[in-house]
This record gives sequence, structure tokens and C-alpha cells, in this order.
Amino acid sequence: MIRPAGTERVVLETSQELERRGIEVRIFTSGSRDALFNTPFSKISTENIRATKSPLLHLYVDLLIAKKLIDAASCWADVIILHHGQGMASYAQRKYGLDCIPFYHANNNLDWSLYGSLRSVAPVYTLPLRIIESNCLARTPVAFANSRDLMIQVGAYAKEAKFVVIPLGVDLTKFHPSNEDEEFILMAGRYDPTNNFELAIEALASTSYRLVIAGVHDSKHEGYAQQLRAMVKTSRELSRRVEFVTLEEAELISYLQRCSIFLSPRKYGYLGLASLEAMACGKPVIAFDPGRGIEGCPPVLACGDHSQEWRTTISRLMEAKGDRTALGKKAFQFIEENHTWSKSVEKMLRVVSSLEARKPLLLS
Repeated sequence: MIRPAGTERVVLETSQELERRGIEVRIFTSGSRDALFNTPFSKISTENIRATKSPLLHLYVDLLIAKKLIDAASCWADVIILHHGQGMASYAQRKYGLDCIPFYHANNNLDWSLYGSLRSVAPVYTLPLRIIESNCLARTPVAFANSRDLMIQVGAYAKEAKFVVIPLGVDLTKFHPSNEDEEFILMAGRYDPTNNFELAIEALASTSYRLVIAGVHDSKHEGYAQQLRAMVKTSRELSRRVEFVTLEEAELISYLQRCSIFLSPRKYGYLGLASLEAMACGKPVIAFDPGRGIEGCPPVLACGDHSQEWRTTISRLMEAKGDRTALGKKAFQFIEENHTWSKSVEKMLRVVSSLEARKPLLLS
């Protein structure tokens, strides 16, 4: 079974919370993502719309796939929340008179640093997409973003976009403290260059600590996963202490509850789902600070882009169990107050209700 991560995880969790509130939900998805939603834990109805992906032109093919999904959903839905191909959102209103809210989860597609040897042509390649999205967002009553940081990034090229921030959430019935500490370090998430796992691996060099990497494979970035494994394999001392595992959700929760520290070197100005779930389990988190602080001022230890800084912070925390416990308690309280799916979905529903009633929206 594939463990959903990132956007797919958000879609599942918010859909399940909506269903608990008596709101009927269907997930319309392309064949490439179908398996991510068909889990034993989900009772959400899923409609699989066949579509062909193209690795070379995937940014633009995503728009065509989004159009097909909107066409399929239009005969059933009252409101559409569009998680991929966001530049097609205004098509739903134009063609079917349907409210369609684009939901932004990341801005990786327009991060030119991820294009490697093609970085020099990335601005030209992505320019049409930025224009399409900008025009779409100007005509769309509202868009969702999972953080103010991401809202600002998209707003830099979509000046007329009207955003509401929908924070990421955690299911506290599943992710909660167990007061275990087995003195290993954990890192989890999709194998994607933006997660910056190599920084944490470098930081663990010349230490005695055990690191477990619970990765989720992504066909687009399989080369990155192989690069990380090679990085560990070629170092005798790292190969003895760094372990790669593939976990289902129940296993992930167990690892989160038993680890000592969770590392999040991802290159964003806000915490991702993996970090929030670790905090919900009462674990101290060391997170990447891109230089402008971490959104929401969470109770985490922040480090920059130097592995030595990470190594020093990790060592200091691993040698102070009392500090780990205290920081973990603050982490759990922060999640309880700010990051539950119930609160996230409540905010989504307020926006949808305002749209349906054609009332003014309170934007944030």
C-alpha cells in the first residue's frame, strides 16, 4: 500500500473531515494518482479519470488533466476545490457556472533552482504558466494557500489573486504523544529535492547518532532517492547508522512516537505536514530557516543552510533529554491550538458558504 504524502494527504484528510460533518465528497483524480487515495482507511468515493502524463511538459499537461477532471466533476459537484492544475480554476465558472477554488500546496513547479542543468531556460519555460495562473487568479473569487509564505510567493506573479490561508492540520486521534524515547533521530517525507534530506545526512556525519529516513517514493524524483542512498552507502560510518525505511501510516506513527528528535531541513518558510505530525506526537523538531524566520513562530529549533550548525544543535539536544521533553510538550500544545484538520476545514467551509451566499470574503 502507498502511504499518501503532501497534497494527496491533505486531500484525504480534509475530505474525511468534511464527510464527518455530513457533507458528501468525491475525489476526482487522474490514473497516476489513483492508488494514493484508495487506502483501507478511506471511505471517500473516488472517480478515476484516465489521463496521460508527460514528464517533459508536465506543468502544462497538468492543466489539461485539470480541465478533464473539472468536466467530469461538473455533473455532480456544487463546489470544486482544485489541488492540481490551479490555472484552470476559472474554466469551471466560465463553462459550467461552478465555483472552483484553486488550492496551492507548494510552488515547486516555479522554483527554478530545481531544474538542474536546464535552470537557465526555466524562466522562459514557465513564463506561459505564470501568465495563465495570473489571469486565472484575477478572475477567481478566492484561492486557498496552506501558508502565508506560499501565498506571498504566488502573489509575486499573480498580483490580483485573493487568498485565504488554510493551515495544514493533524488528526490528533492518531498522532499523539506516547512518552517513548528510544534515542534515534527521524526524518520523513517525499523523496523530493526541496525536502533537502542531504543536509541532515551531512549533519549526522562524525556523530554517533542513528538516523531513520522514512521516505515516500515519487516517480518524478526517483533519481534523488538513489542519490541519497548512494551518499550513505559510500560512507562506511554513515552506512552503519542511517537507515532507509518505507512505512505505512500506523508504522510511521509508531516511529514518530518513539524517536528522540525529528529533522525538517525542507526549503520552505513554514512547517510541513511531517513536522506537524511529529510535534503532535510530542517530539522536538529542528527545522530549516530560509533566512526570514519560520511562519507562525512555532516552538522548534531553527537552523540555516550549514551542516555544522545542524550537527551542533542535534548533539546538544540529544545530550539533554529534559530539554527534549520540555520542547516536545510545547510542540504538542502548539499543534493542539493551531493545526487540527477540524479548524482547517471550518475555515474552508466559511469561505465556501460566503461564496455560495455571494457575501464579501474576509481574506488573509
